[in-house]
Amino acid sequence: MRSTVAFRMTVRILFFIVSLLVVAPLSHPATSKDLSALERGETLGSLRVANLYADSHGNIVAAKFRDIRSGAPVYLLQIETVPQAFMWVNTPPDSNAGVAHALEHLLAGKGTKGRYANLLSEMSLSRSAAATTDDFNFYSFASGSGVDGFYQEFRAWLDAIYRPDFTDLEAEREFYHFGIAYDPATKKRELVEKGSVYDEMQTGQAIYDFYFALNKLAFGKNSPFGFYNSGVPDEMRHVFPTDIRRFHQEHYRLRPSTGFIFALNSKEDPFKFLRGVSQELNRFEDSRPQQGIPDEVPNRGVLLSCPRRTWARFNDGCQQRTRGDAT
Repeated sequence: MRSTVAFRMTVRILFFIVSLLVVAPLSHPATSKDLSALERGETLGSLRVANLYADSHGNIVAAKFRDIRSGAPVYLLQIETVPQAFMWVNTPPDSNAGVAHALEHLLAGKGTKGRYANLLSEMSLSRSAAATTDDFNFYSFASGSGVDGFYQEFRAWLDAIYRPDFTDLEAEREFYHFGIAYDPATKKRELVEKGSVYDEMQTGQAIYDFYFALNKLAFGKNSPFGFYNSGVPDEMRHVFPTDIRRFHQEHYRLRPSTGFIFALNSKEDPFKFLRGVSQELNRFEDSRPQQGIPDEVPNRGVLLSCPRRTWARFNDGCQQRTRGDAT
């Protein structure tokens, strides 16, 4: 099944590269800054040349590299643009719990490191984006302060993505938790289900049920394409911060299932740029979570379970259960 995931990722990357080559410069003489000077197997820092890509005029305008230490693929495209980075992490799901979706939100905006990466992008007049797809998460940014500012942002995003420092409280509040709401009509306080990710998925419940059911018939019941990576509310209710951290530890490591696509203006020196990228990746070669993951999920309080309802009153007779127990 991993080969299927890898094939889908390869198709996406090749499509992305071909689409960008269409807008590449039509013609330019070879110089010391051209990728055409590279040879297969040549190394720049820790990056080894794997493939070169040409436009319709035969000019080399893109290249694929492999990080020698981790095996992660690295693509560089020369187009008329500000420095850009597209970073992906394969996150094949084994349930509808939406843990990958949680990490999309948490890594790109929570914890000191996530907030710093976002603030740095804003101060640098840059743009950034993050999303969860069927089998991978991506994080991207376009530097508004040139190549020099690019490295600073790239370092900040790598730190936020591979060595996050979000807290359990931030994970619960962003993903799923119980809060208190006041009903002015009845003048009663109520327990309500909250969470940015949970609320987002509430709006489209069941719209993809048939799609994923057909995927299970076609690929097998345990195929990652048979689960909704963004999450289904009924299963999201049973996710703990420890589950999110464990998923991060399993998937967020520099290796062949993670990768990078960079876009650089053809006027810039690609060799200098790639050596800078290599140095930044070297800092995160052996990424480890900074916070330990307990073997047991702690019992943190009693929740109320009210099937078929989106909120629960304190005094409506709902059955009590301990969080983590089956509904």
